[in-house]
Amino acid sequence: MTSSHFWDQESLSRTSVPTLQELLRCCDEDLLIRVIIDEHAVLVDGPPSAKRRCTMQKRLGKTLATMRSLSLKKKAGRSRVMLPEETFVLQGRTGLIKRCLSASLVPLDKNVLKTCVNSMAANANAPAEATVAECSSPSFAFPNGEEWPVRLEYTTDPWEKTLASRVWLAGTRCSRERYLVLASAVWEMTFFGFEYERVVAQQAQNRAQKLLGVNEANAVSEKADQADAGGGCDLAQRYGLACPDPFESEYRTCLAERVGELNRQARADFRLRYSDLVRKLANDQKNGG
Repeated sequence: MTSSHFWDQESLSRTSVPTLQELLRCCDEDLLIRVIIDEHAVLVDGPPSAKRRCTMQKRLGKTLATMRSLSLKKKAGRSRVMLPEETFVLQGRTGLIKRCLSASLVPLDKNVLKTCVNSMAANANAPAEATVAECSSPSFAFPNGEEWPVRLEYTTDPWEKTLASRVWLAGTRCSRERYLVLASAVWEMTFFGFEYERVVAQQAQNRAQKLLGVNEANAVSEKADQADAGGGCDLAQRYGLACPDPFESEYRTCLAERVGELNRQARADFRLRYSDLVRKLANDQKNGG
């Protein structure tokens, strides 16, 4: 059975859904390391030199070997599942929209599963799509006025607990997307980096840049106040320079609205994907699995 066929099954048990550790054991380690470095590590300190990249690969190899060899409790991840989640970010300097694919951990709520089973029993002749839509409807998806399903933090969880979590990769369009999800999970489990000293140094640099940015903004503001006091504002108004050209600001506003639409659609897709998994698990329970 190929991976694509597995994710397309209409009925499956919880135990048949692979754990994160199982996927790390069977994936291509070189590919996973490449994705972790290219998609995450470069954002911390820029593209690495050949020597540093080799060092990073060795460290990651040892980290993954440890994750694969840990002894897990069978029921540790029974009530949690990891799914791909899309987010879109508008990059301020370039004006480009960046798509991110991460690994979100959510609970496999017994009450949700029970509700889905009861719904299926009451509507035995209803198509699968109708049941999925019911499970992801606004009234069902937001019982307490909160985002559903609730995202669980796992950055500081013991590795044994996170590695035992089930992983559902249905909806990913290609192998690289599946590796992006695994890379995101490993990156978060290692506290967003495996070179601690560089992460700390980068955080300190970011704080310093932020502080300098505030000071520069204050200096610009003071100069503007001085210009206004000297009659500069009247001259700017006279020559049509008082207001910035809306050409760029309107464009960025449109981009921001578009990013909002993309993220709303991505959240809806995430809920639908989760509901689809719940339905498939409910199918197995309904059939006595």
